[in-house]
Amino acid sequence: MKWLELLSRLFLVFWLGICVVDGWGYILFDYYLTGEPVTPFLSGLMGTMWFWVFFKVIQTLGVLSIAFNYKVPLGLFLLLPSTIIICLFYFFILQAFIPVAVLLIVATGILLKRHQDKFLPLLKS
Repeated sequence: MKWLELLSRLFLVFWLGICVVDGWGYILFDYYLTGEPVTPFLSGLMGTMWFWVFFKVIQTLGVLSIAFNYKVPLGLFLLLPSTIIICLFYFFILQAFIPVAVLLIVATGILLKRHQDKFLPLLKS
C-alpha cells in the first residue's frame, strides 16, 4: 500500500503542478504553457484575475505540501475543491480528459483513505 500512496502523491503533484505552473505563467508572463483556453468557463475564470490568483495560491500551497510530504492532510484539504472543479470540468467540458479525471479521483481517494484518521474528527458532531 505504501507504493500506491507514493504513486498517488506523485501523480497529484505532477498533474496539479502542471496546472500551477501554467496558471502562474499566465499571471506573471501572459504565457500559456498548455495553450490558450478554448472554453468560456476557463476563459471566465482566468478573466477574473483576483480569483485566478487566489486559486493558484491555494493550489501552489497544496501541491508544495504534498510534494514535500509536509502536512499532507492540509495540502489535500486545500486541493480538494480545485480537484473537484477540475474533475467536473473534464467530465462535462473536456471529455478527452475523463481518464485523467478518474485517476485524479482515485489518487485523491487513496490519500483521503490514508489520512482518514485526521479528517474523521472534523465530521463528528
